Amino acid sequence: MLDLKNSTYADIRPRKRTVWHRFELWMINDGKMYTYFGFWIILELLLFSLALVNYRYYPLWQNMHTLLGGSFMSARAAALALHVNTALVLLPICRTVISWIRATPLNRIIPFDHALLFHKVIGYSIMLFTLIHAGSHYRNYYLVAKAYDVPYWRMLFTTGHSITGHIMMFVMIIMSVTGYSKIRRKHFNMFWNLHHLFVVYFACFSIHGGFCLLKSNLPPYCSTGAAFYKYWVFSGVVYLFERLSREFRANRRAKDMRIQKVILHPGNVMEVQFHRPRGFKGQAGQYAFLN
Repeated sequence: MLDLKNSTYADIRPRKRTVWHRFELWMINDGKMYTYFGFWIILELLLFSLALVNYRYYPLWQNMHTLLGGSFMSARAAALALHVNTALVLLPICRTVISWIRATPLNRIIPFDHALLFHKVIGYSIMLFTLIHAGSHYRNYYLVAKAYDVPYWRMLFTTGHSITGHIMMFVMIIMSVTGYSKIRRKHFNMFWNLHHLFVVYFACFSIHGGFCLLKSNLPPYCSTGAAFYKYWVFSGVVYLFERLSREFRANRRAKDMRIQKVILHPGNVMEVQFHRPRGFKGQAGQYAFLN
């Protein structure tokens, strides 16, 4: 029998959990994720604040500020935040690209394992700035209609910028509600199908600014109105490559991927065993959709 009294193991003591030790454990488990998300929130607030200051004092937009006041500033600042967020929202769900990057040393710095959570954060940021942008423009419509003696309802429902804006807002509400975890888990097919409304959102966003509700002081008044396509070209091409590669792999492997056994464990844990296709090599980040 091992005599611990005479052994060196008797000198081993549990490490005292100091504040620094707890901080180290937190950084290993969740700290990197919260650090990056905190940095992203600060960056968004900084972007929005700088845009407010810019549209308040930039001489090119002083006529609009004189007419509309603070709602002009908040509408334009929210629009800038929407451009940035919408340009990035597709990248975290490019699983193939994320898997490639995860295998690089960059994964030690950036928490790519939480890419889907980052996608959700960007999505809800888009929803927030959409509401700010729409609420500001409701007031802008009222002031413009009053200044030019135009019926408010016509500004609100019959102009190109209002029609595309309302379509985008309703699409974002549908996607946000069906993306809520309880609804998504219970009605995944509905969530998956309705989430493809992002195509409608992108299309409307690409032309939304071209209807020129807000005009600068100098001509050409709306030369940069419909400029969103410049933001999403890169992420859109990457996402298109992602979807095409998924379809190619799915069609090539569909016949080889067969379910061999399904076991229901205690605690409602389900084990699904697949037949491994010839030449298959497991890699970090791989996944399978079950329907």
